[in-house]
Amino acid sequence: MVGLLGGLLAGIVLAQGPATSVVRNWAFTLQKDGRTQGRFKGGVATPVGGLRAFDVEDFHVDTFRADGELDLTAESPACRVYLTNDSFIVTSPGALKVVQAEGRFELSGEGFYWDQGAQRLVISNRVKTLLAIPLPGGDRSK
Repeated sequence: MVGLLGGLLAGIVLAQGPATSVVRNWAFTLQKDGRTQGRFKGGVATPVGGLRAFDVEDFHVDTFRADGELDLTAESPACRVYLTNDSFIVTSPGALKVVQAEGRFELSGEGFYWDQGAQRLVISNRVKTLLAIPLPGGDRSK
């Protein structure tokens, strides 16, 4: 599927001109083994070093669990997205905000490297974590 995705992205970029062309309203879905792994979108994407890397402004991605349910949502004002045969890597010296689907976990900071295939996220600066975990015996009606 990633091969098909690359072909589709190539068609978009070639239709707009040379490899330095800007793709507006950049969006695609990454699938692996017949299931959606991630849905990406950005306001503007510029191809970098070929068709497998993009500098993306207003980046947004939703990732999904094996059962198809939404897992995480991540946003960055600007980042570089690398597509691999199995997954994706997103990196930036700038900001990232990640929110778990049920809203119980939020992580933000600056300077990050996210390798979805290796299930690794590194945030290097100004890291903030918010955990919303109900305490035992607490009032759960609120």
